[in-house]
Amino acid sequence: MLNQSSVINDIGRKIIHIFTGLTLLVLIYFDICNLYFLTFISIISIILSLIYKKHKIPFLVIFIENFDEKNKVNFPGKGFIFFFLGILFSVILFSKTIALASIAVLTIGDPLSYIIGKYVGRIKIPWNKKKILKVLS
Repeated sequence: MLNQSSVINDIGRKIIHIFTGLTLLVLIYFDICNLYFLTFISIISIILSLIYKKHKIPFLVIFIENFDEKNKVNFPGKGFIFFFLGILFSVILFSKTIALASIAVLTIGDPLSYIIGKYVGRIKIPWNKKKILKVLS
């Protein structure tokens, strides 16, 4: 059974995901955000995650405790870090047009597939009991 605070945290985390992704998408499109900035943010995120494991940083406690998935205690901010790394590698490996399309899919597709799969889908995938499959009829 789903409890209300879990649903609010999940939706809140995905709204932050979408807002951050759309912001970066616009900044990259208008050449305001470059490769160096994305690299800097990725490195700072990793450093803050490592520091947070040992010392609770006050301004991060709010985000980590309210929006980070509870099963990622060993690697706080894992989703945020991989989100930025995905954007960084898209910008490094592809042309601007393809990178923007990839970032748009990551920004919109990932949160929507999670929300739809978790709250609408109900068919268990045989090879992975933790995941579900939504079959449209």
